[in-house]
Amino acid sequence: MQYDKCTLTKELGAKGVPVGPVLDWNELENDPDLNEDGTLITIDQGDARGKFKTLGMPFTLSNYTPDYQRAPKLGENNEEILTALDYTEDQIKELAQKGVIGGNDGVKADLVAAPTTD
Repeated sequence: MQYDKCTLTKELGAKGVPVGPVLDWNELENDPDLNEDGTLITIDQGDARGKFKTLGMPFTLSNYTPDYQRAPKLGENNEEILTALDYTEDQIKELAQKGVIGGNDGVKADLVAAPTTD
């Protein structure tokens, strides 16, 4: 005997069994309740990556509104992270010159000097 998840959820729920369906992403993304209550949010990457839907906070707090932000581009926050890890500006420049760090945006252009021929 086979049931689809909606039928099974209704039948078990009617018998007092605590149950809920497991939804795939397409079902979640198109669920009107999740879209209306803010569970699903849209993030604008601000570039060719465009917009995408993702899960927001699954609960609300009376005195807190989450600040959803786009993901950083590859290498965009290298300087910030390495500085927090106590790398000096010279060490960061050296890593960039050797090609150890970089990315689409890499470290700031003014940090990366042309390689020397020593």
